[in-house]
Amino acid sequence: MTVNALAAYRRACMKLKVILSAYWERAVQFLSQNPRELSSCDNNST
Repeated sequence: MTVNALAAYRRACMKLKVILSAYWERAVQFLSQNPRELSSCDNNST
């Protein structure tokens, strides 16, 4: 790999990490806001 390719790969990795962390925070907020819905879904499934 050339230096440019390595730099581009690192930039893409950083972007991916930022996107994943943003989605993770959103998912955590959603789950913490709706614990009752999740528990009711679990109760209905059994």
